[in-house]
This record gives sequence, structure tokens and C-alpha cells, in this order.
Amino acid sequence: MQPAHKQQAPFTQMPSCQNITDAAKDLAREGVICATTLYSTVQTEGRARMGRIWHSVDGCLHLAIILRPQVGMAYLNGLGTVCSLAALDALRKLGATDVLPKWPNDIMYNGNKLASIFVEAGYGEGVFAICTIHLNVCQNPQLEQRISSSFDGSPRPAAPAFLADNLGKNSTQEPVAALTNEHIAATLRDAVLARVSAWEHDINSGVAVAGPLASVLNEYYDQMELLAQQVDAVLPDGRVVVTGMLAGMDIWGRITLLDADGREHEFAPEQVSLRPAR
Repeated sequence: MQPAHKQQAPFTQMPSCQNITDAAKDLAREGVICATTLYSTVQTEGRARMGRIWHSVDGCLHLAIILRPQVGMAYLNGLGTVCSLAALDALRKLGATDVLPKWPNDIMYNGNKLASIFVEAGYGEGVFAICTIHLNVCQNPQLEQRISSSFDGSPRPAAPAFLADNLGKNSTQEPVAALTNEHIAATLRDAVLARVSAWEHDINSGVAVAGPLASVLNEYYDQMELLAQQVDAVLPDGRVVVTGMLAGMDIWGRITLLDADGREHEFAPEQVSLRPAR
């Protein structure tokens, strides 16, 4: 990642946007510096994985950070996991408890979805990557209603969790009202930049030469929600392709499920989503 002081990189609030990732991509193609960040509370055409909609209502926060990773192209698919660990760092710093990563790109609280992290690479004035984080900050019943109304017969997505509810468990914690969207966004940005910088250093110093997640795999794996539990591997069209125990993850981000007959099934992040088995 090309060095850039936080003070030099633009940190911009957008009143609203169609898609914050696309807005950041446009800037990246124009050559803006690493660490340039956009954030908004309104996104009208949000995308999730596998062609699904990312719903946005009052109380959500959407953040896009432009990165310019100084690593080989083969390593870029590790960025999603690295940025997921960064999101955990930030949320815990803000006072969140009991938050866990769910493969491949979600942050969960009590089995519900608190945040999702997406990384997309592109080229413009060199290779860039956009780390987009969607976070549910404050309780809003409209969000669950929208998710429910978009149910299409495939395995139902996780219900939303909210940062305010998590922080509210601890009476000594600073009230979530005191945590402005700007402060939350800046904390997430700083955590992503720190994690990506350390990851780049590990790769370029030879520590992670075996694969993109060699230096962070154990940390992520040890926290994974659903680890050693029965899960359904769900295809983009909603079909369950395998049910089995979540048994492993490798340095390329692929997970292994062990079915009832003892057979191993390996999946990359772009192939399936995981749900607790019915």
C-alpha cells in the first residue's frame, strides 16, 4: 500500500449515494491517493454478495476506503479476510463485545448480522482495491422488514444486529449517541489501514509467502462463527449444495465441509454462502 498520512487523504461524508463502492471506484480510477475514504448513511442501490441487495435505512453506515496494495495480484483475494479482522479490531475498540467473523465477509453478533465487508479490485493509475464496510449502527425495524420482504424462497438471510444494542449491554460504555458516524467511520478506516499495512509487510518480508492469509489465518480461524457446527453451503441461486460440519479454512480463504459420510467438500468465497443447517 503506497504510504499516505491520514491527514493527507480525503475523508468525505456523502449526504447520500447510489452505491458507495462505485463512487470510490470512480475516484480511484482518477488516481486519488491511498486511504481516501467516503462514508454515507444513505445508499440507494447497495450490492451484497452473489447479486443480492444490501438494504439501507436510517441508522446504517456505509464506508468505502481506497487501498493501493503493494503485493502481487495473486495475494489480493486475501484482502477481504484482512479487512474483516480490521473491522473486528475497530468494533471492539468502539466497545462492541461478542462480535465474531462469519466466513467469508460478515461480522455477527448473537447470530445476527452486524456488518459486512466487501473488497473489489480494479485498475486506474495502478492497481487499487476498494474496501467497503456496511454497518448497522442504530435500531430500525424497517431494516428487518425490508430483508424479510425480499425473501425469495432461498435460505433466509440472517436478521440484522445493531451496534447500539451491543454497546448498550455495558452500563460503563460510552453511549452510542456519543459515537458519531464520523468517529465510527474514522475508527474503521484507521483499523483497515493498520491491518493492510501489516499484511503487506508480512507478504513482502516473506512471512506470508505461502499464501495470502498465511500470517492471519490462525487468528481468523480461531474466531470463526459456525466453526465445527453443521452448516448448509448455499449456491447463488439459493440451492443447498452440501450440508456438513465446517471443518477448516486454508491460506487461500477456502473452507472445507465434512459431510455425514466423511467426505470433504472445498469451497471458495465466490462459490457459496454458509447458513446454520436446518
